[in-house]
Amino acid sequence: MQKLPITVLYVEDETVVLFSVTEMLKRRVENVLSAIDGEEGFDLFKKHSPDIVVTDINMPRMNGLQMARKIKQHDPNIHIYLLSAFPQPDYLLEAIDIGVKGFLKKPLDKTKLFHILEELSEPELLKKRILREEKERKAMQTALLDSEIKFHTIFNNLNDSIFVLEITQDNRSGRILEVNDAAIQLFGYTKDEFQSMTPTDLEDKPSTVVKTDIISRLKKGKHLSFNDVFITKHGKRIPVEISSHVLTRNGKDYIISITRDISERKNYEDELRLHSHVLQNLNDCVVMTDLNGKITYVNDAVIKTLKNKKEQLLGKTISVFGEDTKESTSQNELLRNTIKNGHWTGEVVNFTADGEKVIFDSHVWVLRDSNGSATGLVGISHDATEERRQEKKLRDSEEKFRTLAENIPGTVYIYEMRKDGKERILHYIGPGFREMVGEEFSKQINFDANAFFDYVHPDDYDGLQLAAEKALNNNEPLSYVYRMKSKEGNIIWVRSICRGMKLENGNTLWQGVLLNITDQKRTEEQIKNKEAFSNALFEYNPVETVVVDKQGRIVRYNNSLLENRSRVPEIGSVMYKDYAAKHNLEMYHTLMNCIKNNERKVVPNTIYRKGEESEKHLHVTIAPFPEGAIITSRDITKQVHAEELLKQEIEQKELLIKEINHRVKNNFALVSSLLAIQQQNIEDKKVRDIFEEAQNRIQSIALVHKLLYNSENLAHIDFSTYINSLIRQLRGGFEQETDQITFNLDIQNVAVDIAKAIPCGLIINELITNVFKHGFKDRDTGVISVKMNYLDDNQVKLTVSNDGNPFPADVDFRKTQTLGLQLVTNLVEQIGGTIELDKSKGTTFFITFNI
Repeated sequence: MQKLPITVLYVEDETVVLFSVTEMLKRRVENVLSAIDGEEGFDLFKKHSPDIVVTDINMPRMNGLQMARKIKQHDPNIHIYLLSAFPQPDYLLEAIDIGVKGFLKKPLDKTKLFHILEELSEPELLKKRILREEKERKAMQTALLDSEIKFHTIFNNLNDSIFVLEITQDNRSGRILEVNDAAIQLFGYTKDEFQSMTPTDLEDKPSTVVKTDIISRLKKGKHLSFNDVFITKHGKRIPVEISSHVLTRNGKDYIISITRDISERKNYEDELRLHSHVLQNLNDCVVMTDLNGKITYVNDAVIKTLKNKKEQLLGKTISVFGEDTKESTSQNELLRNTIKNGHWTGEVVNFTADGEKVIFDSHVWVLRDSNGSATGLVGISHDATEERRQEKKLRDSEEKFRTLAENIPGTVYIYEMRKDGKERILHYIGPGFREMVGEEFSKQINFDANAFFDYVHPDDYDGLQLAAEKALNNNEPLSYVYRMKSKEGNIIWVRSICRGMKLENGNTLWQGVLLNITDQKRTEEQIKNKEAFSNALFEYNPVETVVVDKQGRIVRYNNSLLENRSRVPEIGSVMYKDYAAKHNLEMYHTLMNCIKNNERKVVPNTIYRKGEESEKHLHVTIAPFPEGAIITSRDITKQVHAEELLKQEIEQKELLIKEINHRVKNNFALVSSLLAIQQQNIEDKKVRDIFEEAQNRIQSIALVHKLLYNSENLAHIDFSTYINSLIRQLRGGFEQETDQITFNLDIQNVAVDIAKAIPCGLIINELITNVFKHGFKDRDTGVISVKMNYLDDNQVKLTVSNDGNPFPADVDFRKTQTLGLQLVTNLVEQIGGTIELDKSKGTTFFITFNI
């Protein structure tokens, strides 16, 4: 296929995409330039003057729009296409202003791109395009919009509806000039129907869109947002948010309006109304006022609690509730503090319509609009009158207990738990508390009942709650031991002796004594833990364990022995003599020697037979102690069998791998032979050379499998042997041309795995073949050197050099068109290495890679 006679500049910051598209273009276009960002792309444009520019928008340093603007300043007629996965309205406005040719959507549509390039490459079509565009530019004064505005790709990839409107001579919005697919889908009109309409035809109640002051404000600020309601073709009302921009082209103004469906937002407003209903039915009192304290809203709880009618309260100041400044904050002070600080919390005393005093726990906030300006106040108040009465009773009774509480052992405490079970109010705790728990711990709790229970150990908390609930239900005293845990991790054991009492308000009053029993508990726990640990370690140890006395008599054995032995031992029977006597008398003597000499003995593999056909392999340890010995027997039968199976599998796999390598080597030899046969029937020397190079590459790979087949280590090969064999093989292929060529080899004993051995072999094959073909052309003698040595434990350096004809100074070996050097460069990257060329003395390639 003949390539298109044009030059394309492609700019993309994603390296993989850049490489892929560039390679695709090279197959269809004569000249392709590629750049990684806008700065590099602009430099290439100035240097090469391409026929067309295709660029991504979002790029570092200089984005696609910035680069397009600079290019247009140099060549206004250049064709520029922008790439974007998610086109945005702002891109459209700036692209129109710059004058780009069009948009292409990511991922790139190859068919569409080549259609653009083919059309551009045809002289007649190009000429017609230029004439057509010139005609369009001259007609801009009367045309509805420049063709640059009609970027359907952008329109049809936006979810919001887009309208392009004319502005009439009397400064009003005129006809709809263009819409996108989203508008057609949302409102149900066809494009032709839209283009015969004005925004007024869409409005539910024509108002804001046609007003002259709206158009004037839009022209002045270039942007305006407002809400409206549009009607679809089928009569559905849709609330919309409109964002409009003014676009000036060739002295004429147009409006681009992006219209968003905000039906979902309106649904949220309906939810707010539902929340208002919930607010109206709260048990707590809710009052809203303006900034002067004039009441604008009360819920039903206010009417019920203060015994007023709603019409008696709305429009009045909060003074209508009455106040008692001796017992609570005045209402004027409440207003001032709330407005000053943004919120207020405290106690308020008001009066009902019949004069009864009501105590409220109140929280008041400032209401603000969307601009952050204060518009009013809202207060939520909880009727705490009954609670305060009960608190007073408790305070009165507290003095009766204080003298007694301060003179008994431990610490007396009194706290009240609310009926919800989440809040506890501490009424009293004795002075001995700080001494009992320590200074630091007491500071953390800070005499807060909720904080105290926060420090109850998590493992004890649920048990304490259940015990307290049971004692309360049975009207019984509670005595419970539990742990406290400080922030530092210190543990304190306490015993709580107390009784709970239900109050009239549903809360529970707890009174009791707290005792520190840490020292006592610690001692008990140490003894208990040691015993439990020893028993658990012995009984549940998966290893068979037997304890014998000094005479070898069985004193104790664990569960593992019962589960694994066919015969249960008798306490007092002699181990290895009375028990298992038939097959382990030798072990009995070993046991007695260990006890006598106080020496530990390990028997790594002894056999225990269960009947005539079954047997187990045991790893036995005999550990003497002053009263006898402990014998542990670990079952290693599966391990022994697994090791035997593993050895068999390894032997089978090694044979299989060798057979595979042998077959691979033979297959490579078969392919090489087929190529040789085919080569004999080819007269063209260039084609025969290509077949010969392919044979050399195949033989270099086959050589790796041959060495692996003959090697004991199937994972690595000795590269010294491999390189020597490879060079002999290559030299044989060039025997007539290289009989005077000397090889200087310096190869360390480097072991390379097969994954890197094949690429390395191909690299050496290509470099030496290249020397045979070009390095000693028109010469009879020369020296080729191959060196390979370790730079460190993990890194290897391969050097291939010759003193023949120098490598061309003007050729970059990384970008040459020859397959051999391209293959070398790619193979070096494949093995994660680096390659350098030194031309100072002959030609030397340095390749470094990790093994």
